[in-house]
Amino acid sequence: MPPQTVSSFQARIYGVEKLDGYTPYLFENIFSEKTIGNGAMSFSGASHPGQKEDQPMAVVCNPFELSTMSPRVLRPPQFRHHERTKSPNVFFAPSTKSGEQEKRVVPHYIYYRKYVKGGPTGSTYAIYNDDQSICRLEVKSITPPHTAGSLRQNLHKIESTPSTNSRLLISIWSQEFCDNSYRLDLSGDTYPGSSEHDPVVLSLDLVGGMNSKVLDEQMMQVSGAPPKVAFVHYRLFSEDGEFASKRSFDKEDPPLGRINVLTLRPPHTVNSLKMCIACQEGLTPVTDEMPNVQLFANLFSRDPMADGPILFYEGAYPGCEEGEPIALVYKKDERA
Repeated sequence: MPPQTVSSFQARIYGVEKLDGYTPYLFENIFSEKTIGNGAMSFSGASHPGQKEDQPMAVVCNPFELSTMSPRVLRPPQFRHHERTKSPNVFFAPSTKSGEQEKRVVPHYIYYRKYVKGGPTGSTYAIYNDDQSICRLEVKSITPPHTAGSLRQNLHKIESTPSTNSRLLISIWSQEFCDNSYRLDLSGDTYPGSSEHDPVVLSLDLVGGMNSKVLDEQMMQVSGAPPKVAFVHYRLFSEDGEFASKRSFDKEDPPLGRINVLTLRPPHTVNSLKMCIACQEGLTPVTDEMPNVQLFANLFSRDPMADGPILFYEGAYPGCEEGEPIALVYKKDERA
């Protein structure tokens, strides 16, 4: 075998994969943060980059925006419960042949929810038929080095959405967006998005949202729902008095509505709560400021709530109790 170098191996990949117009960059594995430096490469020893199926080298094409990804269908894992080996995504199961073991690669996923201004939105790669907003992507399909920017770009590619007006959060409870350079360590058992109970969030600057009334009922049944489904309760008022809510759940009290906390677009703030309720109730105009809409912490508050973070995972929060709803007041002539 002739001497191999990084450059010759890159040229070989360039020809085999027909990467016309691309420059391939090599990473020792999919979790590497830096490319392999120029120099000799040996494939004759006992161990070398890309030797094992479950630890392949990564080839990243430049420009990144034009990188390719194979179409795929996401489905629940078909493997039984097992004890992991030293490799986080490989285990050995009994083979059909006596005395042998069969190696299987366990899918290593990152879970995410896609949100627009009015709440979660559906995906063509949804995991469940009864919750179209929770999705997942195999870690091995994410372009190295793993950063918030590379994950965001990959999600845009598979979701066919514009990447110009979007941000990423590492958790639905995060209060700050990630910078594109933020490093993601996806090599262990626990990492951002490793559980469908706490997925990462792709936040799009688009108006819309799913039918949250149906979604509320679904989220209480799917496996991704929290142990206790949390709601925000509210009463609707115009300048002339209260009126019936489109999210009413009590026939004896039509102005009382509620929304599931998971339907609020993160980061959770007074304005995002106002935006979500406005979209679900059909209030117009739906703008970022919405000066015609005011939220009050309870029915007896003297001043409207100023914009700021709302923590839904640390004890009580405004509207957590049906008997103590927040109040939404808006100008009557601005209703749809």
